[in-house]
This record gives sequence, C-alpha cells and structure tokens, in this order.
Amino acid sequence: MRAQRAHGLRVDILFASICALISLVLAILPHLVTRATTGSWEYTGGNDDLLYTAVAKAPYFGTASVGDPFKPQVHSAALYSWLEFVPASRLASSLSIAPTMIPLIWRVCGGLLLGPSMYFLFRNILLNVQASSLWSLVGSLVCLTDIGFTRGRIFLDNVLASRYFMAGIWPLAFPDFALTYRVVSPLLNLPFLVALAACVSSPRLSTTRYTLTAGILLGITVNLYFFNWTAAVLALIALIAIHVARPFARKQ
Repeated sequence: MRAQRAHGLRVDILFASICALISLVLAILPHLVTRATTGSWEYTGGNDDLLYTAVAKAPYFGTASVGDPFKPQVHSAALYSWLEFVPASRLASSLSIAPTMIPLIWRVCGGLLLGPSMYFLFRNILLNVQASSLWSLVGSLVCLTDIGFTRGRIFLDNVLASRYFMAGIWPLAFPDFALTYRVVSPLLNLPFLVALAACVSSPRLSTTRYTLTAGILLGITVNLYFFNWTAAVLALIALIAIHVARPFARKQ
C-alpha cells in the first residue's frame, strides 16, 4: 500500500510538472516570440500592459502600496490588488531589471501556478475514476490549451478560429495565446480560485489541513479579485445549503 501511494505521488508530481511547463510556455509565449525576432525579452502587448506596468512602477521604486500612477503625489485608492503588483515590482527592482520586464515576471508566476492547480482540481474531481491521474492530465491540458476555456466555449472557439489559423492570422484581439494568459487578470488570480475549487471538491475537505488550505486560498482570492471571491463565496453558500438540506431530503 505504501509503495502504491509513493508511486501515485510520483505520477502526480510528474503530471503536475508537465502542466506547469505547458502553462508556463503558453504564458510567456509573447516574450519568447519577441526574443526570437528582436533579441529582447521586453514585450508590451497593448494598453493593458502599459497601464499595469505604470501601476507597478511606484512599488518598483520603493512605494509599499498601490495607487493611481497618474497622481503619484496624491494618496489615492487603487483598483488593483497589492499581491498582484508589489511583490513582482519589488522582485524586478531587487534583480535590477527594467520595469518593462515586470509583465514577464507576472507571466512566469501565473504560468507556473495555473498548470498544477488545474491538474489537482481534476485529480480531486476524478479521484474515484479508473486511471484518474491520466484523465486529470488530459482534462488539464484541454483547459490549458483551449482558447475558449475562460469564455466557457471549449472546443467551439478552436473550431471557429481554425480558418484564421489556416490563413496565418491570429484571431484574437489580444496578443496572448488565450484570454486565460492575460495579465494581470485572469492569469495571476485564476490559479488560486482553481486551487480553492480543488480543495472544496476534495473528499478530504473535512481534514484540518484541507480546511486551513481552503481558508487561506479564499483569503488570497478575496485580496486578488472581486468577481472571483464573490463567485467563490456564492458557490460555498450553495454547497453548505445542499449539505444541510440533504439529511431532510433523505428523511422524506
């Protein structure tokens, strides 16, 4: 039994690493293309990258908070999460790299987190399915590589975009491989929401470790993105209501 568990753990680590590698490559793909064509890792994908880099510039130069980049002398409330901007900005500053490289740090961090979180979500959902590790890998790769995943149109968007691909035209209005890999959202906040869903869907949720992990992930999600945490809280309320109502339904 112990040998089987050790083998299963090695398989999970291998498959999660494969997912991490694939999501990382897809996340930094614009930088890889820029490096191959211009020799530089610096890449600005559009107005989003310009705005987010401007927001990150103040923490890069030592500010401990996030504010309005166009009114640096005035203390103003920020629309963006501290976790999304300050750590990456401080890391870039400590490494003495330009602020224009901060989007690459975002994409590296998000890419490394998204793949494993997606794998463990499927792993918990398919826990009692035969060859669950393999099917979890397949499901994760579908979600990570489908351009319609975050819009709820898996496979459909790929089919609709195929004629553009055949003509050598990129069909999306943004430069990332898919909307999933857009910075800062959803790439930096989606992994934590997916990991939270993985914990909640696990049969081991009743254990202290999983409960604490779910609580920490919910707290991070609250800090990162309004729509994610409201969706998570509503889903948790629905799950609690179903759990409470189930004994009464059985009695009837």
